[in-house]
Amino acid sequence: AQKLYKLTRKIPYYNWAVISVLLQIDENSNQLKQTLYIPMAIKMLEKEFFDENQQQIKPYGEMECLLYLHSLELKEDFSKALIFLEKNLDTLTKSPSNESMLPAYFTHDKSLIYNFKAGNLDNTYRLAKQYLNEDNYLWNWYEVLFDTFFKFDNTKQKELINDLHQFIL
Repeated sequence: AQKLYKLTRKIPYYNWAVISVLLQIDENSNQLKQTLYIPMAIKMLEKEFFDENQQQIKPYGEMECLLYLHSLELKEDFSKALIFLEKNLDTLTKSPSNESMLPAYFTHDKSLIYNFKAGNLDNTYRLAKQYLNEDNYLWNWYEVLFDTFFKFDNTKQKELINDLHQFIL
């Protein structure tokens, strides 16, 4: 994939080169995963598409963003993934052909998950309520709301119990 990319300069070949690095991850060797494969994939993507300040170097699209987010998820760097998601929201939701492969609530789901896993419980709780006000039929958002509530300490739970009860009703 890397050789094809060097010959043709077509971005999908480069994406496959990054994916092939990620596919080499062996679930039994967590140390190699965290010290070699994932950092290498992230560095390849940052070198090709982003600099250290996450400024655009060359045009990139939805697939490059998704690959970068997946690499950050594997690295368990959820705060960096959240920042990247917020900065590249337009790229992920508005493709030039208007044929995004992403589900309608992709960015909502990801922002809830990244906030929760990064430990931003107050923000997760607020966002879950906000998103549920927009569409209260998505049960996985209720799950995030309740998981977040139960992660709070007892003082915060007592403070929010009436708010949660009113929200559910």
